[in-house]
Amino acid sequence: MRVESQLNSVDLDDRHYQQLLMMRQTILQEINIEKNVVGDIKHQEYTAVIYGKTLAALDKNRRDFMAHAGMAFTPEPVSINRKKMVMYQINNPGETLELEEK
Repeated sequence: MRVESQLNSVDLDDRHYQQLLMMRQTILQEINIEKNVVGDIKHQEYTAVIYGKTLAALDKNRRDFMAHAGMAFTPEPVSINRKKMVMYQINNPGETLELEEK
């Protein structure tokens, strides 16, 4: 860990040392939260719904979304049954559905 190696440096003033300690504490808290959250998640899925008033606007909105999403979003083909299930879930938010295709 880079913060740990900087903490071990002998030529740190007190202010910088305290900043590094706080940074290490924040990082460790984030790692702990991540471990706890990831341990509880059984399935994770995200659906992006992109609208446009015209086909040209829809295409532009899709391109803009993909340009800003970068590597965080990888589109995959969705079956008609899956689309129906997602739309049902959107329209019935209080009902829990098993969204995995069988």
